[in-house]
Amino acid sequence: MKKLFFFTIAVLSIISCSGDDSKTLTKGIVTFTVDGKQLVFDDVNIFPSRNYQWGNENYRSIFSTKGGDAIRITFPITAEAQNGGGDITFTEQGNDFFEMNAHLEYTENTRHRISGTFSGTFTNGQNGVDEQTRTITNGTFDVRY
Repeated sequence: MKKLFFFTIAVLSIISCSGDDSKTLTKGIVTFTVDGKQLVFDDVNIFPSRNYQWGNENYRSIFSTKGGDAIRITFPITAEAQNGGGDITFTEQGNDFFEMNAHLEYTENTRHRISGTFSGTFTNGQNGVDEQTRTITNGTFDVRY
């Protein structure tokens, strides 16, 4: 019985040490309406945003994909973060849309949970050449990590 116990502990230790530490296991959901079409993302990951720092703030990114669509919300990881701080990128069928005029509000930003709302106008940034915009409304996110 002792051998089985130690074997089990050894196997669990190996499994828990392997894998990709660049993302955090999460439970969460991101929902929003883009130009009248409601999207629900329920397979959500959180990544450290190593290249995204503003002053002394460090950031993380919520990222989720579904079909050809994706959403990324980058947020400060401190609970004292101001509402509006952060960045939102929306991808629709491979086309990236960046915020032109967006509002991001946190209802909770703790060590293990981030939740809030977002909305705004997004552009693919083609500077007038085939430029497209998308309007996002009713955006919510609630992620535990």
